[in-house]
Amino acid sequence: DNLSISYASADDRYNPNNVNVNDVTMSMKSIQAAYSMGSMSIKAYRQETDNVGYNSNGKSNTSNEIALGLSF
Repeated sequence: DNLSISYASADDRYNPNNVNVNDVTMSMKSIQAAYSMGSMSIKAYRQETDNVGYNSNGKSNTSNEIALGLSF
């Protein structure tokens, strides 16, 4: 039996080298968990991103996924 949990956070700033345009920061946060027992595993993650593609209009994206793995 194995259990792992991880968390990641990152901010990345983009400067378009244009005096009239402000820098845009894209922020990302993610949490992942995985559990395995013998030949079975279950994995899940959630990721949230703000200012996707360095778009300063404040758009955001949230992704969720759960995966079940079985081997025979």
